[in-house]
Amino acid sequence: MNGCGEATANGESWYFYTGLLVLIAFIPLTVISYRGIRLPQKQEEYERIMERLAAADIEDSQTFSIIDEKYTAWDYILPVTFVSLFSFIAFSILFRDNAEILLAGAQYYMGAGVLDLTKGSLLAILMAFLGAYVWSVQYIFRRLVTIDLPPGAYYSVGIRMVLSSFVSLIFFHFIIVLPAGEMIAGNYILDISPDSTLKHLLPVIAFFTGLFPQRALRAMADRLKFIAKRHPNAPPPMPLDLLEGISPYHKERFAELSIDNVQNLVKASLVELILKTPFKPRQLIDWILQGRLHLYFKDNVVELRRAGIRTILGFRMIGDEGKLDALAETTGLEKAYLETVYDTIKGSVAITRLNKAKDCLHSI
Repeated sequence: MNGCGEATANGESWYFYTGLLVLIAFIPLTVISYRGIRLPQKQEEYERIMERLAAADIEDSQTFSIIDEKYTAWDYILPVTFVSLFSFIAFSILFRDNAEILLAGAQYYMGAGVLDLTKGSLLAILMAFLGAYVWSVQYIFRRLVTIDLPPGAYYSVGIRMVLSSFVSLIFFHFIIVLPAGEMIAGNYILDISPDSTLKHLLPVIAFFTGLFPQRALRAMADRLKFIAKRHPNAPPPMPLDLLEGISPYHKERFAELSIDNVQNLVKASLVELILKTPFKPRQLIDWILQGRLHLYFKDNVVELRRAGIRTILGFRMIGDEGKLDALAETTGLEKAYLETVYDTIKGSVAITRLNKAKDCLHSI
């Protein structure tokens, strides 16, 4: 009997560690694939872009500085090791005892209807990690396909795993201690009474916190008004969401370059963005030109879009054609306002350079 029991235990251990190896090996294997296959292709594409920009005589000391971003294999060791070890520990706990934590769900910490805060906290952390891991797999794979996988991508993954786990833990305690009532999170109203069904949804809430930790933070901040309160004289925020074509993935990618609003994007170097992001040059130029329109017109951009004007370049073309009167009538904006903006930008070297770059990179 003992021999049979040992054989069964050994069999379970074999499956257990094989599963762990498969889940964790994905991280270092992407580095090998990226450096051995994808990176040379990225270098060829970048050299092609630089040749066209040089031929169009667009370079200057500020916007055409070529940035040396050649990482060695050693630069990947620390972030990849951290993510792999963190994943190994989390998956080991998550799958132990026949994956009771993962498969039992709310029953794991609500035995006999009694809430076990210690087990609930553990479940919140591990399910948030699982959500962050799922997000990380698709994130890394997408960046591998787009030939954009520097060491910073793995740092982002590691930080997200840690952040999600702690945010989920705090969110769990947040919904438990609040009195019965309602909590508005985005467009959804959640019943946060400890006697409600919300505590039964902890595994689901924690998992989605791993996918979207910032949303959980905003939900708590909205409830705690003294944290979310803005200064009355603070300028209105200009998030990247204002630009057409910006998705959550794009925002995550720009955030790695400390670009988290329209102002930062407009001031960034085009060549640096081409080098450090996977986005096509013409798309980057379009976003920058959209951003310049927002800087000058802010909320009035809505009226300009209705008139068919998406970028500052489109607005300048209307001014060059002497059609500001018609534009004022169509949009309802004051003609003096439109003329002031046009006088400011009509001789802009930066806008002219972006226009030339758009034309010479039209096929890339």
